[in-house]
Amino acid sequence: MVPQAIAFDKRTSALRYLVSIIAKNDNDILRISEEFMPVRAAKRFVFAAVSDQLADLTNGMELVNKMAKKCSQLNCENNTAAGTGIATELEQFAKNTELRVRQAADGFNEASSNFANLLGFFGEENTIKPEAFFSTINKFVNMVDETSKEISRSEV
Repeated sequence: MVPQAIAFDKRTSALRYLVSIIAKNDNDILRISEEFMPVRAAKRFVFAAVSDQLADLTNGMELVNKMAKKCSQLNCENNTAAGTGIATELEQFAKNTELRVRQAADGFNEASSNFANLLGFFGEENTIKPEAFFSTINKFVNMVDETSKEISRSEV
């Protein structure tokens, strides 16, 4: 039989009941806020904005690459002869920066995939925005913390 979460005093919520049971059996679980510290930062991470910034960086890199090719063709740098295969400073910048932008995009894609898996784990729709999801998790963790503190104060 499943225990009822309603108390005779009409003040005990299901959360308070669960937290009190956890406190009696395994108090370490109530350190949930320590384990979820990265979630506090994650709620401020706006995936859409990062996606837009990556798109802007990619477009900017395409422009830099076009400029580097034109510069090389026009022999616009004094220290580089056209057709010698020696990279101009602009071409070198474009190569280094393009690699970094690609790494950032790969990291973003991995984070997006991990988030989709996380939503699946929690049984959530894949349409939920990360900031909304992490905000909900944060609220829950804060509620557990507050309830745990209330219980501790009432026992003293």
